[in-house]
Amino acid sequence: MPSFSTPSWMAAIYDSDNGSGTSEDLFWKLDALQTFIRDLHWPEDEFAKHLESRIQLMSSNMIENCVKRTKMAFESKLTKSSKSTDFRISPTLCTMFNVMVDAKDQSAKLCAMEMGQEKQYHTQIDELIEESVKDMIQFLVAKFAAILDGVLAKISRYDEGTLFSSFLSFTVKAASKYVDVPKPGMDVADGYVTFVRHSQDMLRDKVNEEVYIERLFDQWYTATMNLLGTWLTERMDQQLHVYQLKILIRITKKKYRDFRLQGVLDSTLNSKMYDTVRNRLTLEEATASVREGGMQGISMKDSDEEDEDDD
Repeated sequence: MPSFSTPSWMAAIYDSDNGSGTSEDLFWKLDALQTFIRDLHWPEDEFAKHLESRIQLMSSNMIENCVKRTKMAFESKLTKSSKSTDFRISPTLCTMFNVMVDAKDQSAKLCAMEMGQEKQYHTQIDELIEESVKDMIQFLVAKFAAILDGVLAKISRYDEGTLFSSFLSFTVKAASKYVDVPKPGMDVADGYVTFVRHSQDMLRDKVNEEVYIERLFDQWYTATMNLLGTWLTERMDQQLHVYQLKILIRITKKKYRDFRLQGVLDSTLNSKMYDTVRNRLTLEEATASVREGGMQGISMKDSDEEDEDDD
């Protein structure tokens, strides 16, 4: 039996470092090649079957390579991107999710075999795609969690008993005798809310597979709510600074509302961790209202309802 080497145009696709840029071309050419082979109508049945089998196995290898390279490119791009609230989901990242959708559809068409090792091989491709999507979602959720962790690190400077907090309190009290001292604004919270909404809108608009979006948003909400809960638990024995409290209330309320609007189920939204966060912030708010004389309109009240100032 003759052997078949990979054509030069396919080698170029193998060498590509970003599957999203060449996947459509790859799938089209593989389909065209298989159609060409079938249209030859080889008179020897055994050779025709062997040729078709080799082409389909080659297609499997090419699609598998495309999937692996796409996942690697996705992870690399995330690793190099900003870890602050300036991070924005790029169309390229969304396209890489769509490559996985296309790869799954095309593998069913281009690698379909009826029996034996080939069928098992096709099943392995489906499993590879599923695991790759799972990993990509985890990469993205980890990025989102790291960004929130950065926000929490900023407000941690206001922890009770820290040098920064003590110095700030002393400076404000001393200066307030002579001038009106401006209080920390809500820029940190607003920047985070803007980042979340932009990311949600971009993913919703650009990723073609609803199942992937549902999984991503569910894990995103859960991971970041757990992060908030852990941060608060670590400060169980200390009073929150009023600035910390305002930031956390704003973030928690907007997060709950925005993810609900994106279709995250109530069973996920109203988790035990959310209840823990909400109860702690509500208690801190009551204490701060007495101690600080009010929260300037920022409150956990009706945190599961739409805020009038969201638009």
